[in-house]
Amino acid sequence: IITDLSGKRKKSFSIKEKITEQNIVPMIHDAINMGKRKDTMGLGIAIPGILDTKKGRVLLSSALGLKDYPLLDILKKDIDLPIVIENDSNAGVSYFKLKNKRDIRNIIYFLLSIPYDISDDVGFGVGLLLNGKIYHGKTNLEGEYQIGRPLIKNKKDMNIYEFLSIVNDKEIKDKLIEFMEFLAERLALILSILDPELVTIGGNITLLPRDTLKYLIKRTKEKISMWEYRDMKINITKPGEMTIAKGAVSIMLDYFFTTRDGIKCFLKRHTGGKT
Repeated sequence: IITDLSGKRKKSFSIKEKITEQNIVPMIHDAINMGKRKDTMGLGIAIPGILDTKKGRVLLSSALGLKDYPLLDILKKDIDLPIVIENDSNAGVSYFKLKNKRDIRNIIYFLLSIPYDISDDVGFGVGLLLNGKIYHGKTNLEGEYQIGRPLIKNKKDMNIYEFLSIVNDKEIKDKLIEFMEFLAERLALILSILDPELVTIGGNITLLPRDTLKYLIKRTKEKISMWEYRDMKINITKPGEMTIAKGAVSIMLDYFFTTRDGIKCFLKRHTGGKT
């Protein structure tokens, strides 16, 4: 996604291809070539997994098959732009920080990913914005949690697209309700402890029927301790909202306008090096 300096979308596109260690850098170059303009100021990248965000290193990404991968160092060899790299869940919560300006300072973003093989466990990532700042944890493991359960059991050799074509069958919907009960317990526990102002649920779980997702919100609220005394909003993103891509942009903007190095870098590029 390409935006202006306020985060407003100017252009967006997608490349649908399985990412590997061998093709991730060429794919990033392809994306840059598709969207780059003469006035491009910086590049934000969001990646699933455990990252060293200061060094731009992917410590472990099971989804992409990367381990101890120096992505930033590799990209810097050929890309003459400031680059920031962040975990996808944290990118998501950063987008909602930008979207809500400074009105909301405590946000939780749940990134729930239905795997390609429907019998694999659902991915569960959490982005935390605490008092206006992204929380990474001591070892960058904040938000990393294995839910340990597939969306629906006993559906081996079925991919997500096949599953979505039968998702309105009564037997399937009954199984989905069972999963939503299981998920609501986990969400309610986290929310009861942290008590954020805004909660947003995203990821490709939003491809499920809206009535199923509304049931998830309803049951989560019912399971949150002392819900009636809290000032908490729970939302679900719309499919195709490009939350993670927008979040990568917002982290780049945050770097430019809230850090000393970022401000210096922005002024230098904006004035053609005449600072």
